Amino acid sequence: MGSCTLKQPHIQQNIIVGKQFSCDEQNEETQNNCQPPIIINIENIRLNTASEECDIQKKIHHLHVTKMQPSTFQSKKPITLHSKDGLELQINLQLSGYGLIQFDDGSHYEGYFQEGLIHGFGRYTDIDNNIYIGEWFKNKKQGYGKEVVINQYTYQGQFVNNLKHGKGYVQYEDGTSYEGQFENNNLNGYGVYQGVNGLKYEGQWLDNQMEGQGKLTLSNKSVYEGSFKQNKKYGYGIYTWTDGKQYKGNWKDDVQDGEGVLIRQDGQTIQIKYQNGKRIASNLKILSPISFD
Repeated sequence: MGSCTLKQPHIQQNIIVGKQFSCDEQNEETQNNCQPPIIINIENIRLNTASEECDIQKKIHHLHVTKMQPSTFQSKKPITLHSKDGLELQINLQLSGYGLIQFDDGSHYEGYFQEGLIHGFGRYTDIDNNIYIGEWFKNKKQGYGKEVVINQYTYQGQFVNNLKHGKGYVQYEDGTSYEGQFENNNLNGYGVYQGVNGLKYEGQWLDNQMEGQGKLTLSNKSVYEGSFKQNKKYGYGIYTWTDGKQYKGNWKDDVQDGEGVLIRQDGQTIQIKYQNGKRIASNLKILSPISFD
């Protein structure tokens, strides 16, 4: 069988520049699943023998490709090469190594490929100039990366299956931030949220809400430490005012509810009962602190 030679092909529309791309014949099992071929115009291709006799198991260096869809990687659809003298050569690209590729929607990727898939380290920019720089595994964000979404946030941390998952840090456009655990793009587990004007929460999260045990520092420097449910103080907790006064007791839907103890600045304690945030006066009992003088 003869051989075919592609000597530094020049493409009329230079959109993708790849290094060390390989090509192989299309597998019959995938032919039915492939979309219509992508047409690429190539100049100065000279075949030594008839195209049907060519062995195209060759490396193609510095190949410039136009408009390849993301599905090309997965379906391995064929590409038809046309020379000036009318010859056609249909190949199936198995991109490997480093390259730059632009998609039909205007987004583009520069980085590493493996067997036709985005795999390794690379940079993806979508049509709105949002960026992901980091690790990929078989066309998906996987591992450590940085994601910048314009006018929304910048995230640095772990990804699993295209989702923020694991430990990460996100800086929001309004100046707030979160550092901690993520699960399937949500704030889940332990994390620290830094709001504006000194607002800060350190504790447990569930589906982007304060849930479980945590410490909330308000902008006026008052502090609540205790149990939360759906972003509200719920259960037992201790609230400390900036003047040193404390309330220790039960909460429901962000207000005192049930029995508790109010500790004044002078150390005097008051047993007290609340209902929906309102003090029930009939249950008041003042207890003087014990003195050892």
